[in-house]
Formats: sequence, C-alpha cells, structure tokens
Amino acid sequence: MRLLDAILGRARSLVLSLLSAPPPPRTVEQHIDQHLTQMDGTLSSCRSKVARLRREQVELAERARRHRDLATQRVHMARACAARAEVEDAREHLLVRDKHERLAAQLEAQLAAFADQADQLADAVRELELEVEDARRKKALLVTQETCAQARLQLAGHEKDRIAAPLEELLETLEDRVTHRQVQALLESASTTPAR
Repeated sequence: MRLLDAILGRARSLVLSLLSAPPPPRTVEQHIDQHLTQMDGTLSSCRSKVARLRREQVELAERARRHRDLATQRVHMARACAARAEVEDAREHLLVRDKHERLAAQLEAQLAAFADQADQLADAVRELELEVEDARRKKALLVTQETCAQARLQLAGHEKDRIAAPLEELLETLEDRVTHRQVQALLESASTTPAR
C-alpha cells in the first residue's frame, strides 16, 4: 500500500510540475526576449530597492540632525539654568545633551556605512542597466544576421535569374546594416563602459 501511495504521489507531482511549467521558448529570439524580460524585472526591482534605500538614508540623516539640534537646545537650556543658579537642572540638561550627542554620533556612523552600501548598490544597478542595453544591441545584431543568413539561403536556392538580382541587393543591404550596427555597438559599448 505504501509503495502504491509513493508511486501515485510521485506521478501526481510529476504531472503537476509538467502542467505548471511554462512552455519552452520556440525560437532563439523568443529565448532572448524571455531573458531580457527577466533582466528588466530584476532591474526594476533593484531600482525600487535603491530608491527605498535612498529614502531611508535621508530619514537617517534627518534623525541625526534632529538629535544634534536637541543637544544644542539642551546646552542653551543648561546655560539658562546656570545663569539662574539652578545647578541641578543645568546638570540634568547636560546629561540629556550627552545622550543626544551619543545618539547623533551613532546615527552618523550608521549613515556613513549606509551611504557606502547605497552607493555600491546604485553602481551595481547602473552596471545592470548597461548589461541590459548591451543584450538588446546584441539581440538586434543577431536578428539582422539571421535575416542575412536566410537571404543567403534563398539566394543559394535560386538560380541566377531575375529573382536572384533583388535578393543579392537585399543581401548587400542587410550585410551593410549588420556592419553598421556592429560598429555602432562597439562605439556605444566603448563610450558606456565605466573607467576602472
């Protein structure tokens, strides 16, 4: 009985996995588009996380500034109490000032580490953006090269008749486009590559 339940359980899980699995891409272009879509999703997720980190960074800086302001206010209050000869109140204000200064120093230290991490993440997002753009350029080149290859196959399949002349012109045009796009891609990748 256990063996039958185990076999049925495995069969059920196999059927469910087959039914829930997305169909595989049919062409290379669709496969590339699928990866570009995934990269775009990852990129938008990273952008939103970097934006959230920047907001948190601003909030942390604001909290540190507030504690510095409170410490300054306590100094003024302590001076006023000392001028009125209220020594105990002045001492209490100075103790509270010390607490605010310690908190402000801690927040500023966290802010410095936080800022470094946020900058690293922003740099990583920029690199990911460059990779996505590079992938799009390469995809466009591959599609054009595929069209050239199909035109060559058509040209090879036809005899030299009146159909072959337009195909030869199409092939030359497509080859010129491929060369032009390759040059553009090289120039763009050279201009967008960050200096190390």
